[in-house]
Amino acid sequence: MTPLARNLLVSLIGGTLLWISVFSSSYLNYVKPSFRFFLIAAGLCLLVVGVVGLVRSWSTDTADGGHHGGEGNCCDGDEHGGGGSRVAWLLVLPVLAIFLVAPPALGSFAAEREPTPPAPAAWEADDYLPLVDDGNPVPMPVSEFVRRAWLNKSLSGWDVELTGFVVPRKKGGWYLTRMQMNCCAADARAWKVVVKNVKRPPVDTWVTVVGSWVVLGADERPDAPELTVRDMERIPAPEEPYE
Repeated sequence: MTPLARNLLVSLIGGTLLWISVFSSSYLNYVKPSFRFFLIAAGLCLLVVGVVGLVRSWSTDTADGGHHGGEGNCCDGDEHGGGGSRVAWLLVLPVLAIFLVAPPALGSFAAEREPTPPAPAAWEADDYLPLVDDGNPVPMPVSEFVRRAWLNKSLSGWDVELTGFVVPRKKGGWYLTRMQMNCCAADARAWKVVVKNVKRPPVDTWVTVVGSWVVLGADERPDAPELTVRDMERIPAPEEPYE
C-alpha cells in the first residue's frame, strides 16, 4: 500500500468517526453517550494526520514527477509485498459497513443468549429508596425494576412503566428486555421481565408497557421477575437503545 493510499485510509476512518459521533446518533449503538467526546477527538486526530499525510504525499509525488527512488529502483516494495497491501485494504470494510450497512443496536438475538443477571446482594437493598407518589404509573428503567423485584423493594401496590424490546421466551410467553452496557456493546447485559396477560408482539418490536409486579411466594423463583400488563403501546426504537 502506497503512502498516498495509507493516508487516504486514515482520513476515511477519521471522517467516519466524526460522521457517526457529530452528524448522527448511530454511535449510541456501540458505546455510551459519555464516550462521544473521545470519538470526536479520535476522529479529529485521525483526520488531521491523514490529511497532512495526503498533502505531503501529493507534494512529494509532484516534486518527483510521479517517480520514487533512483535509477534501477522502479518499484517501492508494493510489487513484492502485494499480499500485505491487499490485506491492509481490508481496513476499508468497517468504514464501508458503517456507511452502507450500519450494524444496529443489540436486539433479541443477543438477548436470548445472555444469561439473566444474578440477584443483587441483600445489602444492595439500601440503594433503593421507597417510591414516591409523583405519578402512577412510575416510569422506571428495566434494570431497576428487576433489581427491586429480586430484593422485594417497594414495588408492591405500584404500577410501573417500562420500555424495551420483545424477546421470545423458551418456556412460553415473552420478555420485555433492555440491554445495559458499562462501556460498549461488547459488555452489554440483558435485563428481562416476563410479561403476563398480553399477547407477544413481533420479535424486536419496541414497546412501552404499564403493569404491576407479580408478587411470588418465598419459594418461587422464576427465571426473571414477572409483570402483569394492563396497557401496552408499540413505539419506534429510541435514539438511545441502551440503559
